[in-house]
Amino acid sequence: MTHQQSAASGSKIVAVVFLMIGSIFSLIGGGFAWSSYSVVSVSQRAEGSVIRQVGDGRTGSVAPVVEFFVEGTRHEFQSWLFTSPPQFDVGDKVSVLYDPRDPQRCRIESFVTLWLFPTIFGGIGAVMLVVSGTLLGLRWLRAPTLSPSADDIDSSNFLDQRTLE
Repeated sequence: MTHQQSAASGSKIVAVVFLMIGSIFSLIGGGFAWSSYSVVSVSQRAEGSVIRQVGDGRTGSVAPVVEFFVEGTRHEFQSWLFTSPPQFDVGDKVSVLYDPRDPQRCRIESFVTLWLFPTIFGGIGAVMLVVSGTLLGLRWLRAPTLSPSADDIDSSNFLDQRTLE
């Protein structure tokens, strides 16, 4: 195997690995985006307040617990996102997006809680897919054509000459 063949084989492996990882990251980003979109698309807004922080003993990060009222009924939920330092302080007013059919299906309305993970995973996935596509495209452009080369033609002429004699 020549150095050129081994480099081409290596770039194909890198392209396929990037394609697989990029696809996985894009799917994860899409899942996060769908989850956020499914709440945002049916939601109504309410004003809420951070009433306490719940800590994760292992990492030292915290998640806010928010209360909000819908038609006089009190609702409370804990954000799924743990951060360090805290994203909100106790007593902070936050906008809450909630599903009117199920007010417990809710999120804090902020870029971080709704769109940070879709942006990160989707962005990394997109970059990896572009790199993979570029590597595979360059490999395809550099691939030898299927038409016979000059050596193949000379070889076949030689054989034809030999059989005629």
